[in-house]
Amino acid sequence: MRFPLLLSLLGFCCVTIGLVILYTKSEDRRSQTSTPAALSEAAKIQTHATFNIDTLPDGNADKGKRAFRRCFSCHTISPDGHNKIGPNLWNIVNRPSASSPNYQYSQTMRHAHLTWTPENLAHYIRNPRKFLPHNRMSFPGIRNLQEIADLIAYLQTQTEAETPASETE
Repeated sequence: MRFPLLLSLLGFCCVTIGLVILYTKSEDRRSQTSTPAALSEAAKIQTHATFNIDTLPDGNADKGKRAFRRCFSCHTISPDGHNKIGPNLWNIVNRPSASSPNYQYSQTMRHAHLTWTPENLAHYIRNPRKFLPHNRMSFPGIRNLQEIADLIAYLQTQTEAETPASETE
């Protein structure tokens, strides 16, 4: 009686893994068939469809530092920080997209030609997949506008003007 159950479980796992592989390959094909101009245009369209940046409240950098804990498993944020699963976010505000040295960006991100303005960051943080379809970031986003504003306020403090004492731990 255990053998058929184990066999069914093994079959289910194999089918699930196969579907994940097929889905990933289809995502890669879709991102390769998109032209850079279409990707940039899609990003512009999605930017204005998510929410109005004027409704974003004032951010608090101290609260943003706490909010960055959600990002820390994949990103570093220091002048000499290394890349993790995601790129180092030091000096990210007003930096061109796909510009962190030694990081292998997706084709979608390389061809997006964005500048990480506070507005673009807000939309990206809110819903990365909607703002820039076919990017590799698996983070589902932050829905709370105050938390987004706080996080951006913190990111704005993490620039060349900051002293090493204020770096994240």
